[in-house]
Amino acid sequence: MAPITKRLRENSNGEMKTNKGLDMSSILQLINERFKEQGEMIASKMSESEERILSVLHERLDGMSAEIQKLCVRVEKLERDVSEVDALKTQVGLLESKLSSLATAEVANDLRMHGVPFCEGESLKTIFNSLCFSLGIKPAPKLKDICRIRQGKTASTVVDPTIIIKLENARDKIALLRAAGEYRRTTKQLLNLQLLGFDSCSPIYLNEQLTRETYTIFKEAMRMKRQRLLTAVFCRRACVYVKRSERSEPLCVESFQTLLRMQAESSEISANAPPE
Repeated sequence: MAPITKRLRENSNGEMKTNKGLDMSSILQLINERFKEQGEMIASKMSESEERILSVLHERLDGMSAEIQKLCVRVEKLERDVSEVDALKTQVGLLESKLSSLATAEVANDLRMHGVPFCEGESLKTIFNSLCFSLGIKPAPKLKDICRIRQGKTASTVVDPTIIIKLENARDKIALLRAAGEYRRTTKQLLNLQLLGFDSCSPIYLNEQLTRETYTIFKEAMRMKRQRLLTAVFCRRACVYVKRSERSEPLCVESFQTLLRMQAESSEISANAPPE
């Protein structure tokens, strides 16, 4: 039989083991409960955070939707404004075309004659009739008007004012220009002041009257002809016509930009041509 002290020690060791087992299970239970509480608290906090974030997002999305609607309204207004501007541009283009046509039509039957000296008390109609009779046009065509561009006596160092001849119709203008051309071909000389009754052989020049824009086109076309970019340049009914080659059809040049485009095309063709 074991001593009493030994039995008491064994009993106390067993109780300590039992108490330790109980303490560990309690601690684990407390830890689990604590984890559970923390998990629930974290879940609650996350839920609250999600709700706050969603609330903020909804508010911002509502604000963005309102701004987008405002932008859509502004874009629609801008589109309407752009369409109105395009319509206005089209109308302006049509008006400019009509004005150009009216300006061209206004001078379509007009001729300009320069080189005739100014004389005090002169009769321009008599000068015109003398020119027509000398060129074989009898009777002289009817005139709407005839005048000098700048009235008054000019100094000897200043060119005499050009005479503007306004005819009733285009047929008379064409006939007069054709007669002037025939005179130059048959006589091998230019028109001169003797045809008008002056005692001088100084040349005079008879050409179609052009608008300022058309005259700019004509000067540029003549420059291109000198550069051999065009083969022919002539005027008909106050419009400028050009030919790119001898066999090509005459092309009416309605704007200076058209002439510049033709010049660029001719330069490009010349640059791409193989060397001889």
